[in-house]
Amino acid sequence: MTLLLVLTGESYRIGPQMSRGRGGDDSKQRQILASNSHRKLVAMLKDKNIDTDICMLTYKYNEEYDTELCNIYNPYLKYTKFFPSLFPSEEHFINVVTSYIHDEIELSNYSHIVFIRIDIYLKEYFFNNFELNNDKVIFAHVDRNTNYTNYKGVCHFVCMFPKQYFNWIGCRQPHTAASDLANHIGNNHIGLMIPTLHLISTDLEWNPLYIQVGRHNSLEFSEQHTIYNVTTKCIEQSESIPFRYDILKKEDVLENLLYIST
Repeated sequence: MTLLLVLTGESYRIGPQMSRGRGGDDSKQRQILASNSHRKLVAMLKDKNIDTDICMLTYKYNEEYDTELCNIYNPYLKYTKFFPSLFPSEEHFINVVTSYIHDEIELSNYSHIVFIRIDIYLKEYFFNNFELNNDKVIFAHVDRNTNYTNYKGVCHFVCMFPKQYFNWIGCRQPHTAASDLANHIGNNHIGLMIPTLHLISTDLEWNPLYIQVGRHNSLEFSEQHTIYNVTTKCIEQSESIPFRYDILKKEDVLENLLYIST
């Protein structure tokens, strides 16, 4: 079995949401931290007898930084494209990425496609809860900042598609990804890694799965007992939650990880 890991977006980012800062020693250290967590995912899959090919679709920065990025992902890096400049919108970029994958990659070689934004550091809780699913498209979590009806708002930049749904990998648009997808495959074939609701910018709110490494790492999480029930498709209050926030918020803290890596 072979999985395709698609890494997208801007590398070496530094600064808050909506900023475009890139480069410098701090951004390099942060990107290496994120990229090494992607390598950890590859290694974990290898231990389960699952091979991984990496497709990196990102933006050009400079020769030194871009070469270092490729070196981190070798020898698993099979497909690479550095776009010379930003596209006018994230929606446009997702459409370009989708076209590249369908046009340039022999998808029959792969059982699943996993999409992860390249500036995402994967936490230990992600690895402990990552499972391949052959029947459902899996998103990381519901986005607390959007309409929850029919999964409308989800974290669209951490998700997994099994082979039978490769035709619908373009359904990863911000704010409408899962509802767009449901129109094609139905709500019952969409799942979540965790039921709790989180903002998708980690400088605004904590989550147990990932950190955007170029941003401040918020530890705030006010709605621990609010969950999305995948059976009823409703928001509910629950005393039973899948993790201990008070414990996990002390683990995988960005500032501590950066200190340890120096």
